[in-house]
Amino acid sequence: MRKFIPILLIILTIFGLFIFFQNRRGNSDLKEIKVGNASVFVTIADSENERVKGLSGTTGLADNQGMLFVYDRPGIYSFWMFEMLYPLDFIWINNDRVVEVSENIPNPTQNNPDPVTLVPSTPVDKILEVPAGFVAKNNIKVGDVVK
Repeated sequence: MRKFIPILLIILTIFGLFIFFQNRRGNSDLKEIKVGNASVFVTIADSENERVKGLSGTTGLADNQGMLFVYDRPGIYSFWMFEMLYPLDFIWINNDRVVEVSENIPNPTQNNPDPVTLVPSTPVDKILEVPAGFVAKNNIKVGDVVK
């Protein structure tokens, strides 16, 4: 039995490293973008069905992952935290520049079941949803370039 413990530890270490690097590098479905100096691996939501579903029902995001909502033209697009299981930061983008940020938007809870609704104050053509705390951690601010 004691002979198997080192083998089990090696297997668990390899598995842990695999998961770590998958989360850091993303997978083939994720695209890398830069917001200011921060890299984010995003899923692109550029169809009506993808935008409606968004991140609803997902269990979480890695620190460097998000969803980028892409629209054909700038507009005032409304977002809500329907069926979200974790809080988010929203980065509102127009013409590849951050025009507004909304930080630490809470998900619905048993004590507060009504989902928060957000609307930018200016037209946007992209919205980036990232884990709550991303904006502060990466010093994202209005005017930052998005590539």
